[in-house]
Amino acid sequence: MNNMKESTRIILIIICALLSLLLIGVLVCGIVFRENFYEGELKMVKEEQYSLENIEEIVVNTPRGDVQIFRTNEDKIKIVEKASRRVKEKDLFSSSIKDGTLKIIDEKRNFCFGFCFLSNITYEVYIPASYQNKLSIKTTSGDIELNGEEESYQNVKLISVSGDIKLKGKISTNNINMKTTSGDIEMNFLNSTSIEINSVSGDIDSRTIEGKETKINTTSGDIELEWIKSEVEVISVSGDVELDYFSPIGNSNFKTTSGEIEVMLDKKASVKLHGDSVSGDIRFPNSESILGSGENSISFKTVSGDIKVRVIEKK
Repeated sequence: MNNMKESTRIILIIICALLSLLLIGVLVCGIVFRENFYEGELKMVKEEQYSLENIEEIVVNTPRGDVQIFRTNEDKIKIVEKASRRVKEKDLFSSSIKDGTLKIIDEKRNFCFGFCFLSNITYEVYIPASYQNKLSIKTTSGDIELNGEEESYQNVKLISVSGDIKLKGKISTNNINMKTTSGDIEMNFLNSTSIEINSVSGDIDSRTIEGKETKINTTSGDIELEWIKSEVEVISVSGDVELDYFSPIGNSNFKTTSGEIEVMLDKKASVKLHGDSVSGDIRFPNSESILGSGENSISFKTVSGDIKVRVIEKK
């Protein structure tokens, strides 16, 4: 009896090991050859248009596919869904208007294990340049892109669980909130009164930021900013912080748990500098740690890394 139980246990162990190897093989193949599953030219599978009248907010919510926003000189909002393969009618997006909100929803989910069993999906939303109200986009597994050369909105909210967020043009808004759990955030030019940017596992890269209050937070990734004029709070749990040109407004804070902080200040800045590093060097422009009259303050703190602050002429 004991021999039979032992034999059964061994057989079960072997079956479990084989199944594990099979699943690992599927996962590896999916990662290595995932582009092959998405082969094929994207073709339009659905299009809808809406008048701008009484629309106060545009909401896009999809668990799959990329979302691309384009500005046009037309007088209607156009929504285009494209796919690399044939999509069943029940799997296409739905849209509706209620209480001034245009909702573009795709409730279908891809079944994925290394690769997805549905075709590559892209949603293109063409928004008239005259629309300047609210924009909210959320996607689980896709990139978000704002492609207009110059765009103005009242409020912007962009969330991608596992994809990149890219602002390719000049974006102006009162408030903007961007968040990605596993992806990078890239910005060309952002002008907003209130800015909040969060990345759990990815880099944050920006060319120009202008605003009253800017909060940037990344848990595992680097922060690289070329030009910023704002009151700033920058926190990086595991990554470097690099700011090529900083024109501070009000009081600012820079903090990293494991990484270096390197900031180049506007020569005309009037600030008092404070630095704290548990295991790293601190280098300020002068021994007094004061520039100009010291009207505002900047606090730098890192647990494991150097702090370097230099002064440069305006670009």
